[in-house]
Amino acid sequence: MQVVARMTRRPVVISPDATLREACNLMTKNAIRHLPVLKDADLVGIITDRDILSVTSHANGAVADLDRPVGNYMTTSVITISPDTYLADAVQLIRKHHIAALPVLSGSRLVGIITEGDVLAALLDVANRNAHLVRMELTIARSPEHFQRLCQIITDRGGRLHRAERHPRAHDKRIDVILEVSSPVVEKLVDAIEDAGFEIDLIVYTG
Repeated sequence: MQVVARMTRRPVVISPDATLREACNLMTKNAIRHLPVLKDADLVGIITDRDILSVTSHANGAVADLDRPVGNYMTTSVITISPDTYLADAVQLIRKHHIAALPVLSGSRLVGIITEGDVLAALLDVANRNAHLVRMELTIARSPEHFQRLCQIITDRGGRLHRAERHPRAHDKRIDVILEVSSPVVEKLVDAIEDAGFEIDLIVYTG
C-alpha cells in the first residue's frame, strides 16, 4: 500500500509569519497536531503542538511568545515523502527520525500529510483483512462475570467479537455460548482462552 491511499489530502497549512497563537487555534479547530509551513506555496517548515507546548511550558513570557511568528519555532529540516512511497518505508522514516508526521510532496508541491496515526490505522486495517473468522462453542458458568472475562480475553489478544449467543441450560448453573470471532492468529487466542480455565467444545473455521 502506498502513502497516497492513506494520506490527508489538502492539509491545513500556515504561514511562517503567522503567530503561534494562530497555529494553536488552527490545530484546536481542526483537531490536528501538525501544520506544514508554506511560504509562496513552498514548504519551508513544520510546526507541531509539541513546539507550542515547549513555549507555553515556560512560566515567564509565555503569553508574549504566543504572539511571535511561527517561523521562529518551526522545524526547517523537514523530512518529506512522495505519494507513491510505500507505507512500510514511511514507518521506517517515522521511527528513524523520531517524528510523528510526514508532509507529502509531488515534486515541490505539497499534496498531503501522513501521520503515525494514519499509518497505524492502515496497518490495523490490513491485519483485520487478514484475520481468520471462526465460530467457537463453549460451556461456561452462568455468572455474567465469566462471560465478560471471556470477551476481555478476546479483545486483549487482538481478536474481534462479531456475534455472541448465550443459551442457559435448564436446571444447570452453566450456559452454552456460541461466539463468532475474528483473529489474526486463532491458535494463540485459543491458548489464551484455555489458559484462563475455559473449555472450548468446538471450533469451526468459517472464513
